[in-house]
This record gives sequence, C-alpha cells and structure tokens, in this order.
Amino acid sequence: MKDMQYKSLNKLLFILLFPISVFSQSKKSTVDSMRVIFFELLNQHRIDNNVNPFIISDSLNTLAQSRAKYIFDTGEYNHISSVPYENIKAGRDISMYFDFEDRCFRIFNGWKKSPGHNRNYLYHKFTNVGFGSYKGYSVVLFSIE
Repeated sequence: MKDMQYKSLNKLLFILLFPISVFSQSKKSTVDSMRVIFFELLNQHRIDNNVNPFIISDSLNTLAQSRAKYIFDTGEYNHISSVPYENIKAGRDISMYFDFEDRCFRIFNGWKKSPGHNRNYLYHKFTNVGFGSYKGYSVVLFSIE
C-alpha cells in the first residue's frame, strides 16, 4: 500500500530531525566532516541492502542546514505540513560526551533502528540526499530526482 503512495508522487522530500543537544558548531568544517561520515554510513547501508547509493546534493545540504538552524532558532521542532512525508525523532542530551564522529554514528544508528527512518534510508526510488546539522539539530532530506 505504501509503495502505491510513493508511485503517485513525482518528487518528494523526507525530513528526519534528530535533536541531540545544544552543542557549538561554529566551523563549517565540522558540519562538512559530519556530512562525509554520515553519507559514508548511509551509502554503505544502502549497498549492504542491495540499494543504489545516494547522490549527495549540494542544494539539499543547504536546505537541510537551513532547516536545522531554523529549528534551533525558533524552537519549532515539528513537521512541515507541505512535505508529504516526514519523520521526526527526539534524542537525549548526549552530545557533550561525544566528538562529532561519535555523534554521526549515533544519529545514523538512531534512525537506522527506527523502522520509518530506516525505510527512508533504503527506499529505492530516493536518489538524492542532503544533511544539515546546527547546534544539536540534524536534518536529512531525501528526494526523487
């Protein structure tokens, strides 16, 4: 039934939100490093499950980064009604105990353990992905190109 819903959509975005605490990310290189690790984990997971790897989208990265900052700035940690499908998951205040590499593993694995989030990871029609993180809020956007 869900596959039928996906077939009717030409293009859609999925947003995964995961607040892990308020931590300082003043350097762009930190977010870029997190992206590299996250995308490696995500694409390896897809390959392990016989799904083509994602294409990393600069425009989705920018949008995901803006969305993460917006959530932090406004406190509006909720779904966007204009996006057909979204996933959201809250985390605990753990970031102060882990470096950014550990945070990436925890973010990735938290979503992987969630059936809805993992379904997005492995949905074969998603081709592009973007990741953003800002002061404890991480956002992943998926699209069908």
